[in-house]
Amino acid sequence: MSTAALSRKESEVLFGVPIARNGIQPVWIEISNADQRRYLFFQQTVDPQYFSPREAAYKSHYSPGKRFLAYGAFGVLIWPLLLVAPVQYFSARHANTKMDALFAERSLGNRIVDPGDEVSGFVFTHLDEGTKKIRVKLLSPGAAKQFSLFVQVPGLRVDHTRTRFDELYGPDGVTDLKAASLPEELAALPCCTSNARGSRNGDPINLAMWEPSSSCWKSSRVQVGTKPR
Repeated sequence: MSTAALSRKESEVLFGVPIARNGIQPVWIEISNADQRRYLFFQQTVDPQYFSPREAAYKSHYSPGKRFLAYGAFGVLIWPLLLVAPVQYFSARHANTKMDALFAERSLGNRIVDPGDEVSGFVFTHLDEGTKKIRVKLLSPGAAKQFSLFVQVPGLRVDHTRTRFDELYGPDGVTDLKAASLPEELAALPCCTSNARGSRNGDPINLAMWEPSSSCWKSSRVQVGTKPR
């Protein structure tokens, strides 16, 4: 399975309208079934509140009434525009019909993926920027396959894509602790943030993360105040 989330600009180029203004983000999904089972794909697994192709197109429709009234109002002052108003009305309706067809044509939709088949298309999800988590679940009688992917959305520069985490600390920058000594080590930390000169305290430091060193990058347990979350 492969996937990609479109940026605002990419969405507008591909669909001809700025659909990101309405909080909609097309996600490209390609599924290749090399299994011997038939699978079902449902768009709800990607986004439980996804937009259908018709709904996504409708939110981007041109307003025939507004165009007609706009040219009609100017036509009071410049009479030749009265002749253009009906043309604008019907051209907007025609453009909306073509838009509906385009969105439907490029949509993946709910699909049956037979063995050896390859399907692809867009799911219209809610807008995310920076990094987007995409979940896809394929269902089959007595079996299921689930995928979770993190994809980079072009257009927004985020800190974690530019940070070299393996270079944040030197050889002496990380200390292994025992569970018994952890409370004392935490108590020895400064109570608060401070300014550059250390003359004034800022917000209190009230969050700690701990995990065995063998799996510290796989999961974390966070304590905020006195309740672990």
